Amino acid sequence: MSFQKRSKENRDPNWVPKPITIKQIAWASDVYLGRFVATETQLRRVLQRRLQRNWYARGEKVTEEERHMGEELVADQVKKVMDSGRIKDEKVALMWVEHWSNRGKSVPFIRMKLREKGVSRDIIDSCIEQIHSQMVNPALEAAVVYARKRRFGAYRKEESKQSDRKQKDIASMMRAGHRYDVVSQVLECTSIDEIEALVDDSIF
Repeated sequence: MSFQKRSKENRDPNWVPKPITIKQIAWASDVYLGRFVATETQLRRVLQRRLQRNWYARGEKVTEEERHMGEELVADQVKKVMDSGRIKDEKVALMWVEHWSNRGKSVPFIRMKLREKGVSRDIIDSCIEQIHSQMVNPALEAAVVYARKRRFGAYRKEESKQSDRKQKDIASMMRAGHRYDVVSQVLECTSIDEIEALVDDSIF
C-alpha cells in the first residue's frame, strides 16, 4: 500500500488534506517498523506526529470529534501491533543493552538512552542485569572498551601526551557515566598490557 502526495506545482492553493484514515495510520506504522527496531512509545510518537501534521495542514477544519477519533486510531494501531508481538519492549531493550555494553557505554548512559525510547524502569533493570550477568566485571570491561575506542590513557598513540592528557581523559570518561574508581584504575596503567592484566585479574 502506498499513498502518493499531490504535486505542489499542480496543487490547488485552497487544497487541504482529508482527515487521516486507519489505512494511512496502518501504512505509516508498517513503513516505520519496516525501517526501525522500535519500542511501543516510539511507534506511538511517530503516529501521533503524523496526526499532528495532518491537523496542522487542515487548520480550522479539524473538529474536536476528529481529534478524538484520530487519537483512537493511533491507540488502536499501537495495540494491534503490540498484540501481534511485532513490538516487544523487552526484546528491543535487551538488544540495545548488549549493543551499548559491547561498545563500552556506561550504565547511566544506557539507562538514559532507554528512557528516551520510552522503556520502563523495570524492563531496563532486568535487561541490564541479564547482559551484565554474562560479564565478570561489567563496569571495568565497559571502561576499558571506552578508553580503547577513544584512545585514552595507554591506548593513546603518542605516549608523551598520556600524562598531560590524563585529567582530561578522566573527566571525559566520567561525563560518559563511568565511575571514578574504575576510570582511575584504567588510566593509571602505563601500557596496554597493564590494562589487559586488569581485566584478566578480574576474571580470576
